[in-house]
Amino acid sequence: MNNTFVATNANRDEALCVYSTKNYSQFKTITGNRDVNRANVKKIMDSMKVEHLRVPAIINKRGEVCDGQHRLEACKQLELPFYFIVLPNYELKEVQEINANQRNWKDMDFLNSFVKRHAEDRTKFLPYVTMSDMVEHYDFSLISLLTIVYEGNTNQTVVEHFRSGKTTITQEEILEIVDVIDDLKSIKEFLPKRAFTKSFVSSFMAIRTFEEYNITQLLQGLDKNPALTNELEEAGTIKNIVAKLVTIFNNDGRVKRNKAVYAEAVMFAVNDANDIMWV
Repeated sequence: MNNTFVATNANRDEALCVYSTKNYSQFKTITGNRDVNRANVKKIMDSMKVEHLRVPAIINKRGEVCDGQHRLEACKQLELPFYFIVLPNYELKEVQEINANQRNWKDMDFLNSFVKRHAEDRTKFLPYVTMSDMVEHYDFSLISLLTIVYEGNTNQTVVEHFRSGKTTITQEEILEIVDVIDDLKSIKEFLPKRAFTKSFVSSFMAIRTFEEYNITQLLQGLDKNPALTNELEEAGTIKNIVAKLVTIFNNDGRVKRNKAVYAEAVMFAVNDANDIMWV
């Protein structure tokens, strides 16, 4: 039996090989695609009210919309013809490539896509479900969470790894991630604007891996040094954030010089050794 999708109640433009139809119900959503953005649909509708451009959507052999789901929704609401071409072998991978090349897919779109695909196959993409739950539960940005998951690194290789569905998280790593977030929640009391940002999380991950780090001492330093804490809240670059964190951490009074956290130890240098304060 031929499973190639054939449009019903459709008109064919022989010159362009583009189909048009008002039989909208024959089309389906491809599993794992992004949710329809209502604001985007409205923008397309407003444009169509001025001129209905014949920009064809892409449909695969099962009638799934690979590209153009917002155009379909706009046409449906305005009762306008929906133009499309059929590319039988297109799947979600091609959908992602189309949109990634158009710079339309965000990291959150990829996360939601993998979560949807997990719902259909429970053996796949569980780490993405875990990350989605964490983002929602802790009101934490995805990029900051990925900074923790990838231990401070969010370069292009990491982004591609995440977007290809290869991120893995063990049960032990989940507990460690929760510990980091709990520390950041404590810090957020002193740094409400800064603590959950990507740049601070990256800096904090560097400090946290040092042997002498402990959260109690850092919180005491933040509490005892309001001027430095205010400066940290406004610090821009990762280098400046790390330098100020080091200064605050080592300003507790109980830390001996030979057991202090040096900025160099976390791969960042301060301009002068005196930038680290000793009591």
